[in-house]
Amino acid sequence: MPGDQRLGKCINKVLPKLKLTVWSELHQWDMRPKPHGLFEARRPIGSFHHSQGGQWGNADMIGMSSVATVAGDKSILRRWIFNSKSSGQRQDRDFWVLTNGYSITHYHINAGTSDLNFEHTEHTWEDAAEGYEECVGPLRPVDQKGVTKKRWLLRDATKVGANIHQFYWYESATANSVIEIVWLGEDPKSGALLE
Repeated sequence: MPGDQRLGKCINKVLPKLKLTVWSELHQWDMRPKPHGLFEARRPIGSFHHSQGGQWGNADMIGMSSVATVAGDKSILRRWIFNSKSSGQRQDRDFWVLTNGYSITHYHINAGTSDLNFEHTEHTWEDAAEGYEECVGPLRPVDQKGVTKKRWLLRDATKVGANIHQFYWYESATANSVIEIVWLGEDPKSGALLE
């Protein structure tokens, strides 16, 4: 249960007539150790706290939002699914998901396995689900039989000229890799995209 809801229950025990309102977009929680599901869920996020203290997986809020300078505010945490190779449930399927400013995830779904429901938030944090569904919607488990995934997380975002360069890192005991995405900015004089 999110910490603010715990506090609300305590207040209601002492002052049962006091009516409290949950503002679900505030996300005043400590989601440990991996808040990936929340960031990748495309749910409205009004604020964070403790974003650099480890409770949010040290998410880089400045780097996450830097893409807005060239792609607009609505591009932050926007989800794109691409390179989808699907021919029904009779064959293995592979695809990539970019959650802009947070992660790039490669999914492999074995033949005969149902598709993932991306309308449900992946439950990647330690706390039990109780209380979170009210704020983030229905949840889906991290591990699903027949589904493997490899996630690159945003490590750095740098402005070079008018362009934004995002660097997504994958690290494991056996391999490390980096994916760079370059968002082309416009020339302020001509409006043309810069390379």
